[in-house]
Formats: sequence, structure tokens, C-alpha cells
Amino acid sequence: MDENKMKEACDLLNYHKLFRRTPIMNAEKIINLPTYVELWFKLENMQNTGSFEIRGVINQVENIDKKGKFKKILTISQGNINYAKALSLISKQYERSRPLILLSGYFSRNAYKIIEKLGLGIEFVEKGMLQETIDSYLEENNMIFLHPYDDYNLIAGYARLLIKLLKTAVKNESLSLKQKIQFEMLKGNYKCFFETLPFPSKT
Repeated sequence: MDENKMKEACDLLNYHKLFRRTPIMNAEKIINLPTYVELWFKLENMQNTGSFEIRGVINQVENIDKKGKFKKILTISQGNINYAKALSLISKQYERSRPLILLSGYFSRNAYKIIEKLGLGIEFVEKGMLQETIDSYLEENNMIFLHPYDDYNLIAGYARLLIKLLKTAVKNESLSLKQKIQFEMLKGNYKCFFETLPFPSKT
């Protein structure tokens, strides 16, 4: 992950009206824990959509290239509705045509109703036909495909969470948390030298 892309995503989220800065809380404030246990909560349930996905989707949609700006969005879901929630909110904000979501896999009745209420177009597709259906829509309907998890700009938006957690670890001298976040950043190939980058202090 390119450091500049991460910083650009941070700067974008800083001023986007659909994004909320959420607090980090040490669990010892609300529950009794053994002294050897260190537990932190990042309260992403306070986001507009109730989950962290809005961070990535804002950056993903903002970075659609000029050719795709006015194309209808196509995406997929195999059970996670949080990406769909974020995409619906962003699309309404930008007054885009309602996205079409291809559902594949098991969906509870409740999950289906939630997606339906979001105003997204819905089509059920058998798993073995998913790629063929995507290709067909892109070619015949001049749509743009946004992947719900394997997308560079989406991940750059999510990276801000790791940066904030690492800052908290440094501030609170939490070695275990710092090591864990650094490991996750390396595993995700972020290559971020945190202490030298001018990221915003609030997330």
C-alpha cells in the first residue's frame, strides 16, 4: 500500500460530511479485566452506517476515474450487508443511479429486507455464474464494477483505522497493541513508517 494513497484517504475522510470520527476506548473503563489483559474498543458502531465500511467506500467512490463518473455501479455480496449500506448512502449523496448488487450465497430474510430498503437494485445469481454475470453487465450495460473488499482505494480508506490504533498505542505506551497493529500493517503490505508521516491526529 502506497503511503501517499493512505495519506490522501486520510485527508479526504477528514473533511467528508458522511464520515464520523469515532473514539477509541480502553475496556478497563467499563469492565473488570485481569492486569495481564489489555483490551481496546474502536467504536465504529457510531458511524453513519453503523460500521467501518463507510471509510473505505467514501474513498473508493471518490476515486472512480473520469470515464466511470456517470456509470451505474455494479457490486456483489455474499452475505455482508455493511458494504451495501455504505454504498447506498454514498450513491444517494452523489445523486448517482441506484447501484445494482448481485447476491450470491446464503442470505437471511432480514438481510434481504435491509438491502431492499436501501434502494439498491437486487439480482440473485448462482455462485458458478457470478463472474459471467458481472462480465455481461459490464459489457452490455456500460456499468462500472466496485469490488466490496478487494479494491486498492477501499483498503486505503480502511488503513486509517490501523493508523489511529497505532497512534493510540504509542500515546498510551501499549507495546502489545503497537506490535499487533504493526504486524497487521506489514501483513497488509502497507509499508507505513508511522512516526514520520504527517497523518491527522483525529480519526
